[in-house]
Amino acid sequence: MKPRELNQKMTENVLQICRKLLPAGKVIGNDYRVGNIDGDPGDSMSVALSGKFLGGFNDFAGENKGDLISLWCQVRKIEFEDALVEIKEFLGIKIPDDFHSFSKKKKFVPPKKPSCESIKPESLVGAWLEQTRLISKDTIKKYKLGIQGETIVFPYLNSKGDLIMYKRRDMRKEWDHPENKKFIDCNKDPQYCLFGWQAIPKDVRDIVIVEGEIDVLTCHEYNIPALSVPFGGGGGNKQLNWLDYEYHNLERFDRIYLMMDQDETGHEAVKEIINRLGRHNCWVVDLPAKDANECHQKGIDIFPYIEKAKTVDPDELKNSGDFRDEVYKEFYSTDEKSKGMRLPWASTWENLRFRSTEVTVWTGYNGHGKTQVLGHIAVGGIDQGERWCIASMEMKPSRLLKRMFRQIGGCKTPEVPHFEKINEWLGGGLWLFNVKGTTKTKRILEVFTYARQRYGVKHFLVDSLAKCGVDEDDYTTQKSFVEQLTDFAADSDCHVHLVVHSRKQNNESGMPGKMDVKGTGAITDMVDNVVTIWRNKDKEEKVEKARLESYTIDEQTKNEADAILHCSKQRHEDWEGKIRLFFDRPSFQFKESRDSKVRPYVAYQGQKMVDSKPFAAS
Repeated sequence: MKPRELNQKMTENVLQICRKLLPAGKVIGNDYRVGNIDGDPGDSMSVALSGKFLGGFNDFAGENKGDLISLWCQVRKIEFEDALVEIKEFLGIKIPDDFHSFSKKKKFVPPKKPSCESIKPESLVGAWLEQTRLISKDTIKKYKLGIQGETIVFPYLNSKGDLIMYKRRDMRKEWDHPENKKFIDCNKDPQYCLFGWQAIPKDVRDIVIVEGEIDVLTCHEYNIPALSVPFGGGGGNKQLNWLDYEYHNLERFDRIYLMMDQDETGHEAVKEIINRLGRHNCWVVDLPAKDANECHQKGIDIFPYIEKAKTVDPDELKNSGDFRDEVYKEFYSTDEKSKGMRLPWASTWENLRFRSTEVTVWTGYNGHGKTQVLGHIAVGGIDQGERWCIASMEMKPSRLLKRMFRQIGGCKTPEVPHFEKINEWLGGGLWLFNVKGTTKTKRILEVFTYARQRYGVKHFLVDSLAKCGVDEDDYTTQKSFVEQLTDFAADSDCHVHLVVHSRKQNNESGMPGKMDVKGTGAITDMVDNVVTIWRNKDKEEKVEKARLESYTIDEQTKNEADAILHCSKQRHEDWEGKIRLFFDRPSFQFKESRDSKVRPYVAYQGQKMVDSKPFAAS
């Protein structure tokens, strides 16, 4: 929650806050009156209890004034960040407590302070910074830059002054290459974070994020508080890594100005950061030169461009030509990511993908393996670098994860060291909405939005609609929830998977289709894809009978599929059809044929691909 939002919440409880902070005060007219900021009796200081300046305070005997957050800081004599924590606790505001990563975060060991010297103006590096880049000695000292020979050391400190990581820029190698290539490295196993916290005042509520350390130094020359991303522009993990660490640290700022380089990678970074931090929190700065320092060297004041920054608002109406590049990719792109997430089975790759902004309904009879198949699909997605959040209200997280551990390890019971490797691998791509039983649809969307922004999750699974607190015959609420899911997928650039049971039939020999989905017909009308999972119970009965009566089943029966994946609707592609699957009981993996090999996604000590018997023949 941003300070401006928090202050608004405080104004709703202004009198209660005044009495907590300044108990010696009293209500006089529309104000709360007290002697001074120390809370002594009197009426020289006032806090507005209503009207245009609600929550604002003014100490007429001194120079203290501001909003309720400033009042809290000054009365309690604490730093801004500490005040935000106390205020949230007082108001009962906290992050979702039913949203957890099941895996512990990787432990981070702070780096040892690198051995370096201060930068002297007469050195080559000092002259380059001051004369070419126009960075003053005071700024270099403020950011605690060091030097190793002709290599600049940039210390990355947190807001408390602790060293989190450091980067080195070898200027000699850079000067020796006419293409001006940068030679940069950092400490081993860094905790990716933003550069520049050491110079950010505690009470600042607006911040500029730039693309390099030199741009941070440049902004300081203009008296503009700024931070830099650690490894330049671009999307994906280049921004996800530091966003994971810094997300909560940036909540203290009302406005975040993105002043990245004016090139393609800079634009990619802006898009990625906005998706995580939210459009309403980010203002994009367009500079007349490549970056802040280039403006500085040309004598261009960057402050007016920051003042003219704008949010990236969604445009409901566009000319068809604006979509030219996207349409081109639809026809000609060879980028696997742009085609959507693949399923674990190669025969589906050209026909069925899970793309951003879409919703897929998964249906089938109760007990036919929908959750199990989706677990395997999620594992395959995580293997491709996708992040998943699963809301499985029908199964305990430990049971769900046990199945997925087997699928990842390709075995029934992994050895303990193998278990730990699987746990670490899965923790990098899976989060859980941890609720057993029913939950409210509003809460699901709140937590999903948090997961999308906080952790960059791209695939969300709701298992199932029946556990979302919606009655079976409440078609209006069902339609509304599915509509909200489609809006969420489109607005958040992600994919939503929704499990909806099929209506019961006289028997389960026949495969249900999209017309058999339980609930309102609007469910299948609104979503992009409909996929049925059907389990071949007739085959299972034949195999079990053969086992009990001690005879061998025929080859025809063995070759029958254990399960069928049937795509009966795919709005944006022309393929609809069925995929045969064979179940491997030890690993819980689904295969494309009886003879296919189980794939360990996380192997252990030279573990190789192994042959495995199909489910019905085991």
